[in-house]
Amino acid sequence: MQSFIVSNLDLNNGKLRLDSYLSSQLQNSKNQIHHLIKSQKVFLNNTPCLKNGTLLKLNDCIEVDICTAHSQLFTESVHITTSMQSIHTAFNPNDERFKIEILYEDSDILIINKPPHLVIHEAPSVKEPTLTDWLKANAHILHTLSGEERYGIIHRLDKQTSGALAIAKSSLAYTTLPKDLKERQMGRYYLAIIDTPLKSNQRVQCYMGRNPHNRLKMSKIHIRDENAIPKGVRDSKSTFIKLATSN
Repeated sequence: MQSFIVSNLDLNNGKLRLDSYLSSQLQNSKNQIHHLIKSQKVFLNNTPCLKNGTLLKLNDCIEVDICTAHSQLFTESVHITTSMQSIHTAFNPNDERFKIEILYEDSDILIINKPPHLVIHEAPSVKEPTLTDWLKANAHILHTLSGEERYGIIHRLDKQTSGALAIAKSSLAYTTLPKDLKERQMGRYYLAIIDTPLKSNQRVQCYMGRNPHNRLKMSKIHIRDENAIPKGVRDSKSTFIKLATSN
């Protein structure tokens, strides 16, 4: 159980929400804090608090039952892992697909060269071993504040695509790197072979979102200038540069 007392410095002469305060104190995302509050693991002045936006006052006492949350979610993850094992082929470290080159590593991040023909995430439809299995076997596992296991995967590459893949090893990296990717402080370069050469360098900019006729696909979304951008739709920019031509 972790305890906190709200001070004048915390309030800073303004309104202070419970979720914002705990997110700052525990250095975790608001989504994780919301999960703890919903699971009745947060107590305000010895009473369970179930409202994320509860406004705090001077000398309020907040207690977070992190240990119980870890135990509860560990039990849930055991059941999930057991059911997944009945579907997936067992991980074999000698499998040629898992001869994975490490490009860079420190205490916060791991950059690997993902080989082609390797799926990143487990799913009910995926029966073969995945990169997630490799991360588990090599102890590259993060635990969120609520005890949930994460494998630090920041972005995805398609099964057939090879290349550099960033893995967060610390909670700080897991929180920071997705923001960098979203704000385009971190980007991706792809090399591709195409059957018809580009006539010139090109740049494509449009809005991308779920296809309204097929929710399993992403597509270009047409939005008029005077209309607001719908939720889930993002501005997309891609530049194509011709490097070489050959027969």
